[in-house]
Amino acid sequence: MDRESLGMLRNYDAFVFDWDGTLSRLKLLRALNERLNPYWRYKKRKGREGMGEGSREDIDKSIRRKERSRGRRLVTPLIDVSMVFLKPKLHNDSRTVLDTLRRRGKKIALFTNGSSYRVLKELSYLGIEDYFEVIVSAQDLKALKPDPIGLKVVISAIKSKKGRVLYVGDMVDDVLMAKSMGVDCCAVADGFDSYGRLKAARPNYLFRSMEEFCAAL
Repeated sequence: MDRESLGMLRNYDAFVFDWDGTLSRLKLLRALNERLNPYWRYKKRKGREGMGEGSREDIDKSIRRKERSRGRRLVTPLIDVSMVFLKPKLHNDSRTVLDTLRRRGKKIALFTNGSSYRVLKELSYLGIEDYFEVIVSAQDLKALKPDPIGLKVVISAIKSKKGRVLYVGDMVDDVLMAKSMGVDCCAVADGFDSYGRLKAARPNYLFRSMEEFCAAL
């Protein structure tokens, strides 16, 4: 399929990205934690019993990236220390993708399962936080993917029609979330889930790497 037939730049006004494994390279410890830590499975099961639709005030706080919880503050020193030894890195061509979308006047947002404190620190370290109009953590909303509430919040915040939004992620949960919202999804298979698993989830677009995705824009 050639880039002209894909028409991603023509068909979408807004691109919403996942962070860990999609734009950023996946760290081994984070991958093991996601796969083995029962806390994450529990949080995903309980997600829909958490915030629900949420109050407007709580949603606005998550978008503005303010007022971290007490529990979040307790772990921030550990995150700060980890940044010293595990420097964040982008996938090849991630920055080129962001440059291309900004140059073409597209809205760019970030929706991640990662903690807002850590993700914002990593974005700042890499010097790319200004690319994103909106940054939302599913943890702030107490609704981890594939719960679609966070994506709904992002789309509302960037004032886009969901038919003109493309979500880009690296996990089956990303595909399921986008589908449940009626949003097109692009899967990139160099993060958490394999090409085969992602293909079985039937995203609208599927690439083996961010470099392939970049070449298709």
